[in-house]
Amino acid sequence: MKLHSVPWPLALVILLLSSCAQLQPPKEEARPFRFEKLDLTRSDENGQPLWRLVSPLTRYQLEERRSSLSDPVATIYKEGKPQYTVTASKGLVIDDGEHVELFGGVTFRVLDERQIVVRADRVFWQREYDIIKFEGNPTLLDLTRRVVAGEARFHTDTDMLFAWEGINLKSWQGNRDESQPASLELNTQHLNWNTSDGKLNIDSPIKGIQRPTADRLRRLSSPSMSGNTRQEWYDFNAPVLISEEAESLNIRAGRSRWWAAEQRITSSEPAEGTVKELNVTGSELEILQKESLLRIGQDCRLVQPDQELTAELCSWNWGSGEVLAEGGVILRRDELQQVTRSSRLEGVTGEDGRITFSAPGQRVKTRLQIQEEQAVPGKPPQAVTPVEF
Repeated sequence: MKLHSVPWPLALVILLLSSCAQLQPPKEEARPFRFEKLDLTRSDENGQPLWRLVSPLTRYQLEERRSSLSDPVATIYKEGKPQYTVTASKGLVIDDGEHVELFGGVTFRVLDERQIVVRADRVFWQREYDIIKFEGNPTLLDLTRRVVAGEARFHTDTDMLFAWEGINLKSWQGNRDESQPASLELNTQHLNWNTSDGKLNIDSPIKGIQRPTADRLRRLSSPSMSGNTRQEWYDFNAPVLISEEAESLNIRAGRSRWWAAEQRITSSEPAEGTVKELNVTGSELEILQKESLLRIGQDCRLVQPDQELTAELCSWNWGSGEVLAEGGVILRRDELQQVTRSSRLEGVTGEDGRITFSAPGQRVKTRLQIQEEQAVPGKPPQAVTPVEF
């Protein structure tokens, strides 16, 4: 085999190039730029500000297009005026502002009379979609409420709050005072709330506690609810179950409304309940907490072991034990098959829950059936003689 020699000029060039490659210093990683202050602002076509992000100390990583922020403050504007602020101890701006993440003691604040504050461990600000997503025990506070959830997101363009996973809502009469038990407490899994107009919707099962007083507790449950926090009413969908152990009270009702400011529950649908040995059915249910009064406004029926009363309407005061029945009242007693009719009967509840009725100052009509003599074996029984007075 014939060998060919390489021309010496070409060999020299190859040698020099290889030597240069070996002599090149190693490539250093890009060092982050450090700025004393970051101030980013975006405005609309009319020059009104949309948002602003400020940090007193910023480190910018060129290759990763990422900025690390210290003590960042984000401000979101509506119609040129500050509407929301977000503060944290640290933050990241990724892809030159496409994504903003704030973490370390995050506080989101609504800058109006509602005084809404949301605290969380971490916030993702999706500016393109006007969404702020909260992670890490987000907790909303306002003048009268406290809401805790697993996760939540707030839409700054619509003032809508969406929360999910282990939601606990507490509401106080008057100003929020967490040293005192909440007057209403609800536990559920999904919550949608328009913080501007107050519309509230819960589309998951609800278990709650309503406290008439600090030392009393009433449990309630419902498959879902809607309401308005500004107008302070809440509609619980059927079936609504209400129980109070201290009074041995159990109520099953249709769609019911809780008027928070008035401390009143109303339902136009049929309801049934028990209070110790008393069974109650009827429509137009109303529970007046301030008056300690339960009222059936239509087709009232009270049943006890030995008597039954029907009336157009009736009421029971669980504080005093007084009972009132009005309108076409009929009282039937097992003893002597007694039937009493009146336009009005009053009653008193004993410690065992039994009601004793009377008609002070009222005209009543009573019918009794009296057995005149004992039946003799082998002879037909004597006819029962009705007596009216």
